[in-house]
Amino acid sequence: MNYIELIQGINNAFIKSEQENDKNDRMRLMIGHIKMGRFEYIKWRGLQKDGSEDFLLFYEVDLDNDRYATRMIEIYKDGSVNPVVEEDFEFITEAPVPTIEEINTDPEWHAELISEIEFEKIYVSSHYIDDRKKLYLKIIEDVALEISVSSFWRKQIFESNGKPIKISSFDVQFLPEYIKEDITKNELSFRVKVVDECDERFDDGLIIFKFYSEEYPDVIAYSGNNPDVIEVKIPTARPVDISRMNAETLDMELEKGYADMQAGRTKSTAQVFADIRRDYNV
Repeated sequence: MNYIELIQGINNAFIKSEQENDKNDRMRLMIGHIKMGRFEYIKWRGLQKDGSEDFLLFYEVDLDNDRYATRMIEIYKDGSVNPVVEEDFEFITEAPVPTIEEINTDPEWHAELISEIEFEKIYVSSHYIDDRKKLYLKIIEDVALEISVSSFWRKQIFESNGKPIKISSFDVQFLPEYIKEDITKNELSFRVKVVDECDERFDDGLIIFKFYSEEYPDVIAYSGNNPDVIEVKIPTARPVDISRMNAETLDMELEKGYADMQAGRTKSTAQVFADIRRDYNV
């Protein structure tokens, strides 16, 4: 064997070894994928005709056993979590769990795949609020405030004869950009209407606006409004925004507040709200 043949032999052996290693790596990857892919995790929402949530279930589906569920979670209306247990049975369901494609053929159902990590997190928790509901909870108070001080919206609501007015990505006129962005980006939808009473207390003579999410009717906010005022006077000066302050400005404002308190320059809560209604006609 000459030198060239020796080098070629070494190269061929090296290539064969690399091919074997690559094959083994692919086999390990495939086996790992099969092991990890045995279960499918489904979030299944039932929807009422108005689009609100009727029920919420989570399934761990065993793909190796005809899609029967090995574990299931039921979320109650108040957000409490109930892991469903069937003693002495390997599977929770009496029939195979449909695929998300099959579930979503029914307009009153919506299903999506979630991760194993998300399922496990919900399974061991005592309370559940999904991410979309959190968006509504985060923004609804701001929506109620901005709508209630908008002449455009007040006029519509007062003239609606109690019928709900829609606030969505197609209905965000005369609202601040941050509200528009949240509603449009996340495709949120609210309703507002006049109601006779609510759980919150407002001064006599005020008209109550009720704001609620179309998807989650239990996400609610209220505002009390002067029926004699349609055109609202918006202040030209912006209120102090703590999020825009540096440490030096914040210290200065705190010192001013402390000095006012020491000097007795304070007002009761009732007087503050009375001044707001007087100054801004709300």
